[in-house]
Amino acid sequence: MFASSGDLALGALREADRLGLDIPGRLSLAAFGNTDWFETCRRPVTAFAHPLHEIGVITAHVPLSRLNGDSRPEPSRIRRAHARAPA
Repeated sequence: MFASSGDLALGALREADRLGLDIPGRLSLAAFGNTDWFETCRRPVTAFAHPLHEIGVITAHVPLSRLNGDSRPEPSRIRRAHARAPA
């Protein structure tokens, strides 16, 4: 299951508990957004965190560099991070 935010992921975890669905045995969960609380989760959740600082830097840099005559496209970067659920 995919959740578009950390809040929706929390709701999905609660509903899975209510229905007796085992995570990750019967259901896997991936979520985007606020992932700070995932570290306290006793079940593994795949998280896609947004690098907000980097997004802000690039958002400011691209238009300024274009104003200064730089027409090169900004390189795209994808970074992988792994988190573990507490034992």
